[in-house]
Amino acid sequence: MHIALPRTFLILGLQFAVAGSCVAQIGTKKDELIQRFGPCSPNPSGKPKGPNVYDSVLDVGEDCAFHSDSFRIVAYFKAGRVQSFDCAKERTFWDSLLHGKSEPNPELTEDDISRLFRIVTPDLEWISVPSGEPIRRWRTSDSSAFAYYFAGGHYNRHWLFVHSAAVDAIYRGVARELR
Repeated sequence: MHIALPRTFLILGLQFAVAGSCVAQIGTKKDELIQRFGPCSPNPSGKPKGPNVYDSVLDVGEDCAFHSDSFRIVAYFKAGRVQSFDCAKERTFWDSLLHGKSEPNPELTEDDISRLFRIVTPDLEWISVPSGEPIRRWRTSDSSAFAYYFAGGHYNRHWLFVHSAAVDAIYRGVARELR
């Protein structure tokens, strides 16, 4: 009996550690993100009027901005669960002096991108996918999520987008129509 008690605590501790590391995963509930990152800033625009191409995979206008380290992370939900993250480095005072208003978000380094993957999808393995400049792409080893980094030449430059497979299918369809 005395030996089983520590083993039980060890098993419970491992379960809590694993559960805690999954908090920011795609599929996470909004209140779990708030517990991890603190209060969120809801989209001030709210839900747009009329239909949206993403309505089947996202509750458009229900997004929420969080802050982690030096990053701004916007989470998008469907039925209260995260389906997509948009991530950017926040500007510092020095960034403002060096780049002025021409550069809304500082460029993400390889280390920044790795840190963001660990923040928003800590348990997923990411694989680089061949892509052309200025857009870099990744997918998870199980293709359950996809990521894009817009390095420049695009209105969302220096943002890392991480989507569930369902959101990504719509995203790629919209991108094809725009070509």
